[in-house]
Amino acid sequence: VYSGDRRNVGTCGVELTLGGVTASMSFVITPAQLTVTADDKSKVYGEENPALTYQVSGLYGDDTLSGALKTTATATSDVGEYAIDCGTLANSNYTIVYKAATLRITARTVTEPVFDGLLEKYSYTGEAVEPTFTLVDDLGNVIDADEYSVAYSNNTAAGATATITITDREGGNYTVSGSVKFKIHAHTWSYTATGNLLTATCEGAASVCGESRDVWILEPENMVYDGTEKSVIIKRHTKTIRFKHVLTATDTR
Repeated sequence: VYSGDRRNVGTCGVELTLGGVTASMSFVITPAQLTVTADDKSKVYGEENPALTYQVSGLYGDDTLSGALKTTATATSDVGEYAIDCGTLANSNYTIVYKAATLRITARTVTEPVFDGLLEKYSYTGEAVEPTFTLVDDLGNVIDADEYSVAYSNNTAAGATATITITDREGGNYTVSGSVKFKIHAHTWSYTATGNLLTATCEGAASVCGESRDVWILEPENMVYDGTEKSVIIKRHTKTIRFKHVLTATDTR
């Protein structure tokens, strides 16, 4: 008579009765050996890890392994090679001989990046116009500025259409390239006076394009018409802007 599991790893008891004599004994089932060979994998930087698969030899009957392989690589891991480990693969009836594999991450190629934060037009300031921006890949991830070089061309005059060119830097997680254009406009200011308070509107300026800001003070507040050209001073904080305006008998400013 057996007492215990006679199929799985462990100790099983046996009781034998013969001629009125009973004997108790036991035997041990030890783990069998099987081989797991992981499959090499690859992916492009920024993608989720592929399914980690393996080949197995040495299983008996309908036996299977529980658990899964593992790797330290993630969607944001840098370009390089990462080991695929045995992870949690197991079956208590087997000793696993594991043959490791590698997950290889390659650089992501981006030829049409998004220039996030870049406007269609900027105002000319008398110097080369070099707007800032954030470069974004096709997955919506920000590309580190160390990955590329930036060059500006035709960006030194009002009325010009300038170009920003992106050139890849060797190494890193991306092979990136691309270009985009923007326009350069001259400042065009318009003014509306109410008493001694002047509303200034700048057309074509990237920072205040189309906005009106009541922060300009007109001095002097009052002038008497005498048929001559008058001068006024417009102040905003520590800056002073001067312009001349000819008063007429019907002028309401």
